[in-house]
Amino acid sequence: VDGIIMMGRTSFSFIQHVKTVTPNLVYAGMSKFGLDFDEVLCDAAQVTETLVNHVVGLGHKKIGYLGIVDPLANNIYNEHRFKAYKKALEENNIPLNMDYVEETVSSADSGYACMKKIISRNTIPSAILCLSDIATLGAVKAIKEAKLDIPGDISVVSIVNTDIVSYLSPSITSAKIPINEIGRIAFRVLLDRITQGHTIPLEIRLPFQIVMGESCISFQKNNKF
Repeated sequence: VDGIIMMGRTSFSFIQHVKTVTPNLVYAGMSKFGLDFDEVLCDAAQVTETLVNHVVGLGHKKIGYLGIVDPLANNIYNEHRFKAYKKALEENNIPLNMDYVEETVSSADSGYACMKKIISRNTIPSAILCLSDIATLGAVKAIKEAKLDIPGDISVVSIVNTDIVSYLSPSITSAKIPINEIGRIAFRVLLDRITQGHTIPLEIRLPFQIVMGESCISFQKNNKF
């Protein structure tokens, strides 16, 4: 195999296996490895911090999180969103409240079940940050089933913007990731690596854009919580 472009999140052992298959490996995605191979990134940690800061700027202090909380327990090496979420809270002098957090994988069923768990508690966040568009879909369903208003009772933010969240009602505030550009640049980096154009590991970061939807507004003092 002359080269491989890898996407997504995975274990360290799988990375070691891939490197036995080819010496030319490029990672393309949002979840940094920081190892000895090329990476083309739109950094999920930076996206997470930016979205938390946006929500804080709207006056929210009770900010929840649906996502991978313990990467090692899930056998994932390159997952940094929860760490970035905690960092952003700390930098804004907001204490972490685990009642607002649920371990959630990127599926609608998981987003739905985990949001229901948070809603069932005595205290509910005024804003919730979801790790993906699919998880957001489930979370929105759970919130609506509980007869809660988005964004009046709970503001909802998704770390990833796709057609899925754009067609939800209300439209979801999210981060638009330049997926096509990541793929194109990763291909060029791999081709250059294969033809010995460069020999040191490259890290190329692409920008993201916050897409303002109708799901996130300033904190409402008169909401239910």
